[in-house]
Amino acid sequence: MNTLDLITKLKSEGFTKAQITQIVSNSTPNPSPIVNTTSSIQQSHTIDIKSILAKAKLAFSKEKLVPVSVAVPYGNYVGGYIRLGLNGVTIELPADGNTYKVPESFARALKQRLRNLDEIYSAKGPTITNSDTSE
Repeated sequence: MNTLDLITKLKSEGFTKAQITQIVSNSTPNPSPIVNTTSSIQQSHTIDIKSILAKAKLAFSKEKLVPVSVAVPYGNYVGGYIRLGLNGVTIELPADGNTYKVPESFARALKQRLRNLDEIYSAKGPTITNSDTSE
């Protein structure tokens, strides 16, 4: 979200001009130093990846589950399953024609992936159809 979108959103939520100024100035990243100094090199910069992944998993677990399916012919192109990753969280869906329930974000990603496969392989031969996919 860019700064203008943030300001517009905050105005619509009833924030005052002073509150918006404070929020925007705190959310604007400070420019990084152009040259590393001895002290900046010696500082450790660690990221707690486990907590970030846990938050992402929690967010996906709160989403509505949507039934999806990957038709068997896609298995010839993707090796039997499609792996989808969003924000570090990965799921694998078999290309077996069965229906599985996945969070909406993953269903949208799957739909886009299948569209991309159709575009790539339709130029090479018959179009892959996935009439079982629903969203």
